[in-house]
Amino acid sequence: PTMMNASMAQDASDTASAEPPENRRQPLLRILTVGDGDLSFSLSLVRAFGPDQIDLTASVLPNTEQELVETYSNARDTLRELREGWNVPVLFDVDAARLDESLLRVLSSTQRSKKTYDVVIFNHPHLGTALLADSERDHALRHHSLLAHYMHSASKCLAENGVIHLCLCGTQPATWNVEFAASRNGLEICHECSTSAPVSDWLSLAFENNPRFEEAA
Repeated sequence: PTMMNASMAQDASDTASAEPPENRRQPLLRILTVGDGDLSFSLSLVRAFGPDQIDLTASVLPNTEQELVETYSNARDTLRELREGWNVPVLFDVDAARLDESLLRVLSSTQRSKKTYDVVIFNHPHLGTALLADSERDHALRHHSLLAHYMHSASKCLAENGVIHLCLCGTQPATWNVEFAASRNGLEICHECSTSAPVSDWLSLAFENNPRFEEAA
């Protein structure tokens, strides 16, 4: 099926400015992945860009590490490499539709005060197989609501000129009405591309018109 990456941005006046990290010649791109299943995307991301380019935080919905490894057979090895090989923090019990509440619960007060993200990424959002009996219309409405709640909560975690990213497939962008979900939250779709395009094509949006990176240039 056709895949689509969509990135949303908000007016910079609606977000708080973030100070550039100290003692670095080039600021790191601060990325939060949400709903990352077995964490394979997060691992691929940090392998591709490395800790000298990105400051990655990975998060998943399962409540505990034990629940994650029982759900995904490869999660134990992926988790080990993220932590030991790349020093990537992995957060559990993070709901993509309630990011502000989830991060408030799982991060320390010091971490929360310092942490906003240049990019928040949610690949292939889905409410699960329990909804397969729904009518097509109800299915679409439920997922439109999921997208709208994700965008609303992610926008609260963004740094100035931050980008909210979605990866969808087939007719989902149209049937789930991504554009309306974005507009409801004061966002606009600033880029669309196929998933066959390099990640750097859409990830580079987070650098554009971003004061932190302009100051370091």
